[in-house]
Amino acid sequence: MKRGITIGALALYALAAKLPAVASDGQLIAAGYSAPGPMEVAPGQVLTLFFRGIGRMPDGSLRIGQAQTVPLPEILAGLSASIHQLPQTTPFPLPLLSVRQHNECEEASGEPKCLLTALRVQIPTELTPVVAKLTVRSDGEASRTFLIRPVRDDAHVLTACDLTWDTNPASSCGRLAFHADGTPVNEARPARRGETIVIYAYGLGPTAPRVPAGTAAPAGVEVVDGVARQLAVRFLPFRNASPSLARYFEAEPVGTVGELAFAGLTAGQVGLYQVNVKVPESVETPILCGGDTRSNVLAKVSSARGIENLPLCVEP
Repeated sequence: MKRGITIGALALYALAAKLPAVASDGQLIAAGYSAPGPMEVAPGQVLTLFFRGIGRMPDGSLRIGQAQTVPLPEILAGLSASIHQLPQTTPFPLPLLSVRQHNECEEASGEPKCLLTALRVQIPTELTPVVAKLTVRSDGEASRTFLIRPVRDDAHVLTACDLTWDTNPASSCGRLAFHADGTPVNEARPARRGETIVIYAYGLGPTAPRVPAGTAAPAGVEVVDGVARQLAVRFLPFRNASPSLARYFEAEPVGTVGELAFAGLTAGQVGLYQVNVKVPESVETPILCGGDTRSNVLAKVSSARGIENLPLCVEP
């Protein structure tokens, strides 16, 4: 008996070759050696929530929105979110700053599984350190619930990417410090020893008095004593430190501690904190900024969650 492919088999093979591959709904959510735990957030923290599976607007357009007023809206581009935490019977709505959606699939697909939806929100200031549940609503339809774990503070020093809401993981997102007049500390305008500089942050947690989420802060609102006691900014000579090193811990932090003049909310802003700190007179600057030297001092911002490095240029 002659072995070979029959005409019928060839036709079937050709048909199969033309059929599009069917992708499963499986999505990679994490990698490592243990399952991902609940997302940790601090009361009043501004951060971005990322979702897959949320569809386009009813008219077929992508969901794009930007808050234009304060207090912030609770619905933007057809989306809203809330957190339910016992013993509270009514969920806390999340004020929304921005909504953005784009296609992640290689092909031009409009399916919800191909869309990454980003919601920039402020976490309610009423949350306590008890596990809670987050729900997002798309055009009034509720999602499944997502576990979150509120923590007292979750410091995040402002970066260049935060200013433009650049969430691309490949972007270079250096942390920033500013002079009192709002201009950045850099090679062109280095800090002076003895000068009080400003470091902005999200997620420094509860304040006294508490400012309702979604509203602009009045002047003089400070972080609570428990947060302030664990805040410190240490300065030491260091050439060209990494501007985006991940948060870390040190058993015995080194460096000269700067005097904290203020730690609290930035007046007129929503969820933005600032730490005003004096650059120590004793900090050494043996190398000048310029040329290949982008920074000559390292400011180490310490909180309960670890240390964040912030390279600086300081005058000799």
